[in-house]
Amino acid sequence: AIKSCSTTLLQGVQRNFSLGELQEGYVFEEENGGCVALLINNDKGNNVTIQFRNSSYDLLPKSISILPDCQNVAFNTANVSTTSNRRIITSRQNFSSVDEWQQLQDVIP
Repeated sequence: AIKSCSTTLLQGVQRNFSLGELQEGYVFEEENGGCVALLINNDKGNNVTIQFRNSSYDLLPKSISILPDCQNVAFNTANVSTTSNRRIITSRQNFSSVDEWQQLQDVIP
């Protein structure tokens, strides 16, 4: 979502504004009509519905919604899913076993 609108984000004119007590918006606009919006909900525990450019948007807690055309949400940071790796540990050698220990003597010249 970010890469497709990188030119507008880097070269557009930025405006930021409040959308509520803990909500804010950033809009980047180019002269040629390119527009990108970032809608941010800083509330840690509550979903909120905000009005932006005559449309309603539901923002999840602690999230950023990216609108590459200032209308449609292409990405929301709260909807990122990852797969976790699980490590399985298996013992190769049991150090509490008497059979595994050896005594070595170094020759001292």
